[in-house]
Amino acid sequence: MALTCTLSAVTWAAGSESYVSSKKGKGFFPLAVSGKNAPLVVNSSDWPGVLRIADSFRTDIGMVTGIEPELHRNTPPREKSIVVIGTIGKSPLIDSLISGKKLDVTGIAGKSETFLLQIVEKPFSGVDQALVIAGSDKRGTIYGMFDLSAEIGVSPWYWWADVPAHKQESYISCRAVIPMASRKCDTGAFFSTMKTPRSAVGPMSGMAQ
Repeated sequence: MALTCTLSAVTWAAGSESYVSSKKGKGFFPLAVSGKNAPLVVNSSDWPGVLRIADSFRTDIGMVTGIEPELHRNTPPREKSIVVIGTIGKSPLIDSLISGKKLDVTGIAGKSETFLLQIVEKPFSGVDQALVIAGSDKRGTIYGMFDLSAEIGVSPWYWWADVPAHKQESYISCRAVIPMASRKCDTGAFFSTMKTPRSAVGPMSGMAQ
């Protein structure tokens, strides 16, 4: 079975078609294939909250696929496919992709609490392609990870109501129909859940730091 993330250039709206499906082929980013997950990489210089949630994102992928991906700091592993996570201005990895004209952030730069998902070909030496989760600020990057977690099958209510993740162990991939997608987080509603007692001990507690 295949689970595919489809990235669109338009801003996603509530109720819009999911960017996750069960297809694979040319132009698809393989997030997980037959028990092997694309490794994650994040810079140590990013916000502490981003680093915390990157570890939770790793756990989320593991809940869906049965195996947690490797999580690297600072140096991209020499793998065919990797996931790069970072905040503009805080992540040298993200900033290098921007300065190298490989990552287009014009749709989110300078905005509040916004992120993009983009597949980048040949992002670094020894890497064929990367799925980039880039945030305009700290909360944007964090929301980008949670959004992808939800799309692959991890319920936002997992940490409050023990809603189980939807298992997809054989194949998960992302496909870029149009190179870039951006989305704005409604933090007024999203962060109101932080007031619940259980959130104080769950990974979302790191979002405010």
